[in-house]
Amino acid sequence: VVYNSGITATDPAQYLQVAKVWVPVLEPDYVVVNFYMGNDIKYFKREPLPFVPVFYCTNAGNLISCPDGIYFNSPREAYDYSLSNFSIPKTTAFNDFCSKFVLTTLMWKALVQLGLVDGSLPQYKDYFKRATQLKTETPYSDVELSEIKKITEAHHGKFLLVIIPALEHGKFLLPTDDPKAFQNLEYFVPPFAKKYYHQRTDGHYNSSGHAMHAAFIDSLIRAAESL
Repeated sequence: VVYNSGITATDPAQYLQVAKVWVPVLEPDYVVVNFYMGNDIKYFKREPLPFVPVFYCTNAGNLISCPDGIYFNSPREAYDYSLSNFSIPKTTAFNDFCSKFVLTTLMWKALVQLGLVDGSLPQYKDYFKRATQLKTETPYSDVELSEIKKITEAHHGKFLLVIIPALEHGKFLLPTDDPKAFQNLEYFVPPFAKKYYHQRTDGHYNSSGHAMHAAFIDSLIRAAESL
C-alpha cells in the first residue's frame, strides 16, 4: 500500500508537517522524500501557517508568499515584491537614466552585482535586513529532512531521501553543486543523465522521467527488502 502525501508547490517545511501528522498514524515501513534540486534547498526556516499557501496562484503567475522566511500579508504584496525584482527602482537620477535603455539596464545590473549601486527599493530595506538576519549558514532544509528521518525511525520505518535533479540552462543541478547540503544525510540519485527525461520548458520531469523515478524508488525498496 502506497500513500502519496505530496502537495503540489510546497517545500521541506511542509514535508515535515506532513510527517509529523501522518507518520505516527500510518506507521509506514518506508517514508520517501523526493527532494527537488531546483528549489527545495532553503537557507531559512519557514513556519507553515494554516490556510496560507506557499504560492499565491494569480493571473500574474505563482507568487511566493514567504521568500527568505518572511511572509507577505497578501497576494498584492507578493506581486509588488516580485515586480520590484524585475524593475530598476527610479530612486535616483542615475537609476532613472539606466532604466530607459537596454545597454544601461545591463550596465546597472552589473553595478548592483558588484555592490557599486544600491538596487533595493526603500520600502524593502527593512525586509532585506530581516532576511539577512534569518539566513542560516547551512541549509535549514537539512534540519527538516533530519527531523523527518528521526520521526520515521521512531516509528520503526526506513527513511529514503531521493533526489530529483533539476535541469537548468542545459545543466543538471545535483547535490554536489551545493557542498553545504546533505552533510549528514544519505541520499539516492536516480539514473537521470538523459535530457530525454526532462521538459525543455522548465526542467522538471516529463512523463518518462516520472516513470523512471518511480521505478528507481521501487528498486530501492526491493533492495532494502532483500537485506
